[in-house]
Amino acid sequence: MYFLANKIEAKLHASSMGAILNTQAAKFFHVLGASRIIFPRYVRVKEMARIIQEIGPDIEYEAFVLNDGCIFEEAYCFANHAFGGAICHNPHWVYKLFDSNGKSGREDSLSFSEHLVDYREFIYVGIKNMGESTSPKGDPMGMCGLCALPELKAMGVCSLKIVGREAPFKKKKAGVKLLRKSMDYFDVEENPEIIKQYFQMLRAIPKLCDGRYMCYYRD
Repeated sequence: MYFLANKIEAKLHASSMGAILNTQAAKFFHVLGASRIIFPRYVRVKEMARIIQEIGPDIEYEAFVLNDGCIFEEAYCFANHAFGGAICHNPHWVYKLFDSNGKSGREDSLSFSEHLVDYREFIYVGIKNMGESTSPKGDPMGMCGLCALPELKAMGVCSLKIVGREAPFKKKKAGVKLLRKSMDYFDVEENPEIIKQYFQMLRAIPKLCDGRYMCYYRD
């Protein structure tokens, strides 16, 4: 607990921008006086558990659960804004594959094209949030970590982050309602597999869950 000049009590939170990707980073912010660690997007569940186990329960932990994703770790964003916008927001740029001799074989080109299709779909689902669309039930589309709720709770995560940056109020409201509905079910059901099936049913578009493009925690 720290005190500002005007005597207002203030807690220090280490943002996801702090790149807390391992135990040493967590220890660094803990020593500086952080009372909460906010894990960056895509930190593996097992890695979170290892960090929490080593740092201990005298600090709070927060993790992403709904909405925006990014192909870059936000603390190390290498997006280039100099040529018509950030590259992570331009999935339809034309890409060509060349080897060290300035050429590429048909097999390599086909493989590259398949990867490019996957990349563009991930951009559409994870970053573009499927064009800010909603599911048939009215829930916001985009990145999701609902299936990991049982594991996050068991390891000691006490706060869940719904990304609202640049989102309209309607999407923010829908995200809060979806998470509240998920947590209400989580309170009455203990079987992790049943909980996971329920959350996937709640999302209403099974192929997105099966394809894992919208998963924060794919492990």
